Amino acid sequence: MLKMLYWSLLISLPTVCMSAETPRVQGAHEAIFKSKISSIPTDVQQQMKRYTWHKGCPVSLNDLRYVSLTHWGFDKKPHQGVLIVDKALAKEVTQIFKLPLQTSFSN
Repeated sequence: MLKMLYWSLLISLPTVCMSAETPRVQGAHEAIFKSKISSIPTDVQQQMKRYTWHKGCPVSLNDLRYVSLTHWGFDKKPHQGVLIVDKALAKEVTQIFKLPLQTSFSN
């Protein structure tokens, strides 16, 4: 299962990983976490087909999900970003990214 997650992230991150600053609210780490799991938008699918995904890929585009979520940056601030992951792991990935915002790691 982790191997599948690794390959999904490895294949997809260079194409669709985006980041934009989100405002930080002291003491409200959980409140600033936002996530949304959806099908991959058509324009992103087209980019993936052009640059990273092909018919021989081990996971079909229908079995991948577009996950928009808050992540903790190296600048110790929350940012909004996007990942493409296997649909079977999308909820788990969301919880993993939520952890640093709930713990003292982010302080």
